[in-house]
Amino acid sequence: MLLVIGIWARYVDHRRLTEYGLQVGPEWIRDAGAGVVIAFVAWGLALVVHLTVGWAHISAVLSPGNAANALPFAVALTAFVAQFLLVGIWEELLFRGLVLKNAAEGFHLRWLSERSAVLAGLVVSSLLFGVVHVDQATSLPALGFWVLIGLVLGSVYILTDSLAIPIGIHFATNLAFNNVYGLSNVRPETAEVTAALLRPEFTGPTRFIEVSGLVNVGVVVLIAVLSIGYVPVQYNSIRVRVSPVYTVHSRSNN
Repeated sequence: MLLVIGIWARYVDHRRLTEYGLQVGPEWIRDAGAGVVIAFVAWGLALVVHLTVGWAHISAVLSPGNAANALPFAVALTAFVAQFLLVGIWEELLFRGLVLKNAAEGFHLRWLSERSAVLAGLVVSSLLFGVVHVDQATSLPALGFWVLIGLVLGSVYILTDSLAIPIGIHFATNLAFNNVYGLSNVRPETAEVTAALLRPEFTGPTRFIEVSGLVNVGVVVLIAVLSIGYVPVQYNSIRVRVSPVYTVHSRSNN
């Protein structure tokens, strides 16, 4: 996927990968770290809610998974860290950097203002993000959960013109949800393959405890509040920073 994106950037978009929001440096790393912290804190609160109201209990700690051929916990966790880091990078580069930016440029060239074009790009990229995750959705409302996550990640991207915070949130959400707090253990098949620092067993109402349940929806909203609240602290203001204007300057960067 990274190879495809690299080819697209060079021969179709005529821009460097850095122009999608990968201007990696000290500030970029700081923002990515902030995204990681936000996600870990928020998803930790989800587990606290489940345990506090009696919808879950911890059945195992440092669990490598229930499969007969499960790897040792440390080895399995290392593999998941590497996997989710790569997933966070390529999915954010694709859906936010490439799709959102290209969609915004396309809408702006046709009939929308700059701000409206960026918002239209946000909607398109979020819907596509949801569709790609349809195999993890059990219903139409569940599909909306993935679209909501796409909207949150895309909103942070357009407010910063950087993939740092979205990548940090995306990576940490996958790792925290699956391998640290074991929230995905609500699906029995997950326990077979997922190494988890904490493995809870869920007994609460489905509408609250499932992957797209109300508790997790609330956490996604909390992540939105915390990440957007972080923007004016480091960027001095909240405004749309992604431009839908495709300029000759971008083409000449190669």
